Amino acid sequence: MTKVGFMSVLRVSSAAFMLAIVSFPSVSADKYTMLRAVKATVLVPEDASILAWERIEPEFLPYPRKLVRNGVRGCGVFNFTINQSGRAENVETQVTAPSTGVERTSEKFIESWQWQAKSPNAEPEQVVLRIDYCMGGATQAEADDICEYQATLPCVNKRS
Repeated sequence: MTKVGFMSVLRVSSAAFMLAIVSFPSVSADKYTMLRAVKATVLVPEDASILAWERIEPEFLPYPRKLVRNGVRGCGVFNFTINQSGRAENVETQVTAPSTGVERTSEKFIESWQWQAKSPNAEPEQVVLRIDYCMGGATQAEADDICEYQATLPCVNKRS
């Protein structure tokens, strides 16, 4: 093969490689660029609309850096009480999957939230909450859909 022929093949191969990278951004091994979503679902009370409190902060649930860095996807179910000042206290873990990574990070996450009473005489309230951490999809909408689906599956740690 001549030098000119070799350079043409190299250019075509490089272009094809670049096209593959641009076409499939979520298939990257680089967990820092993977699309991700977090979904919080109130389990108790069963009808979240009757909850006397609403979460005001954070409005958007960020994926904790520690979980992103370690490539952790999964879920957890947590009990806690929203006190008179709108803070979560007595956060306890019912189950997490996987068993490592999600528990302590999620507990700190919940403790940092601020809740606002829907009425002036709201009493402290017991809440059971599920949090799903999801990665994947070619768009943010797909990542959100993946998380929506994951939240319908049982949050079970198969090792316990």
